[in-house]
Amino acid sequence: MPAAYIPVFLYSVLLLLILIAAFFLSTRMHVKSEKALETSDQVPNRGKFSANYCLGAMIYVIAAVQAIFLFSWAILYRAWLLAHAGVVALLSKFVFTAVLSVGYIWLYKKDAFTWDGGSEGEKENSETS
Repeated sequence: MPAAYIPVFLYSVLLLLILIAAFFLSTRMHVKSEKALETSDQVPNRGKFSANYCLGAMIYVIAAVQAIFLFSWAILYRAWLLAHAGVVALLSKFVFTAVLSVGYIWLYKKDAFTWDGGSEGEKENSETS
């Protein structure tokens, strides 16, 4: 294995260990009810779930993917410079960042970064009911 890939390998192993630990901890911490739910009438009402939480999670995933790609790009950039491919690597990073920046600008224009009570469609539905 080339020496440039060792940090990426260690980072991947660390993430895998965290995922495995989270899985086992979540199964241990799960509280089982004394009675099995027999009908849908027994399911507790948790209220409405705002779509903004899902949108926030998607924004976080996009940012995490961007960080992972830029981290691995930064590790390999020195080798690309030595191979005289630094300009191509730099241009590819700028294109990748530009595409994600266009997505962030679109989300900003759609007010996806505001957390003041949901979208207009949800407000209209709550007023009519």
